[in-house]
Amino acid sequence: MSETAIRKKNVKRRVYAVLALAVVLLGAMFATGYFRNPGVNPDVIDKLKPFTHNDRILVFAPHCDDEALGAGGLIQQALAVGAAVRVVIVTNGDNSFFSTRIESRKIRPRPKNYIEAGHTRMQESVKALEFLGLDRRGMDFLCYPDKGIKALFLTNWPDHNPYRSNGTKEEKPPYQGCYNQDALYSGNSLSGDITEIIADFKPSIIVTPHPDDQHPDHVYTYEFVKLSVRELYGGARPGRAGKAPLALAYLVHHKYFPQPKGFKPEEPLLPPIHTNLFNANWVRVPLTIEQRDAKYDALRLYKTQIVVPRLGGLMRSFVRVNELFEQFEMSD
Repeated sequence: MSETAIRKKNVKRRVYAVLALAVVLLGAMFATGYFRNPGVNPDVIDKLKPFTHNDRILVFAPHCDDEALGAGGLIQQALAVGAAVRVVIVTNGDNSFFSTRIESRKIRPRPKNYIEAGHTRMQESVKALEFLGLDRRGMDFLCYPDKGIKALFLTNWPDHNPYRSNGTKEEKPPYQGCYNQDALYSGNSLSGDITEIIADFKPSIIVTPHPDDQHPDHVYTYEFVKLSVRELYGGARPGRAGKAPLALAYLVHHKYFPQPKGFKPEEPLLPPIHTNLFNANWVRVPLTIEQRDAKYDALRLYKTQIVVPRLGGLMRSFVRVNELFEQFEMSD
């Protein structure tokens, strides 16, 4: 055997050895619960202060289903004590390839199929929120483009440069029942709608996606809400509103959250480990069995989403003994 052949053989052996070691290490990490939250007592996480009938709670959801995933139990508890609740859904989730493919039964859905999917998802949110006890008048659908919120914030801010949806191929809402029927897909338009809603509702608490969520629509929904809060409450601007609302941020998409994955209704929802988020100012909202069951039943009403295997599994992972939020001041 030549010297070159021997060298190649040795390199292959080293590669196989490294791969084998990696498999063993990953197996050990899973076996020892490295990707879970072992030994963390949920009782060490403070409970959110109970709501009162004077509270005004404004929930922002990037897509139709995030409102129930992140805050389905919180919404029930707030309504139960007579608090005012308003839910704002930023997009209709009308650029979801897999769910639209399943619903339309087309390998390559067309723009009209994405529009039909967006309309269906609106109705699913209405049914789920009504099931949780919220009146239709407490829901606002902004109808901005799914998977386009980052672009609205960073590149398509001016009205003269609207974003074109990759799914529907529209530059404005193609639906009836939207908050601003004349809106353009621009950052300026979305920012104006959010600012108007906050100023009108005057919330004491804003529930928003977490800024460290790994889905761009969630991150930039948070950024739009933060921008509006700071415009209304921040600094010393003459005529600004009163005390800024408390912010509660929920995670949905994250590598280490929720853990363990799957339908585990008797387990707690805990902060993501192995990240700087673990030591954030988390608060929990414990759920009764009845509230947990109602949340599960509400999630099942998002029929177009629950049938997508990976997504359905993620959704069931949020049926736990508590909900979890990072608490902070957004106007700082």
